[in-house]
Amino acid sequence: MSDDSVPRAVGLAAVNALKFVLDTPQATAIIQDVGESNILLRFFGWADLPAAAPMQGPMPARPERVGIGSNADISPDTHVEKMVTGERA
Repeated sequence: MSDDSVPRAVGLAAVNALKFVLDTPQATAIIQDVGESNILLRFFGWADLPAAAPMQGPMPARPERVGIGSNADISPDTHVEKMVTGERA
């Protein structure tokens, strides 16, 4: 499998450069899919919603974890729970 450290670092730098992405907790990246000649990475960060959409009207004053990308998934994050459940089985 190819080394994903450089694209992961570049992607995380791009996510962290967004003014509405919070420093804590840190943004993360996961391998979503591995193809014959590519690795699809997915990036996540905690967003300060009022800073992310100041013209959208009232927003909740709490951070939200959102996927960054063209197919961003804003459903609740359950991958850690699934991993724990799988390890306990």
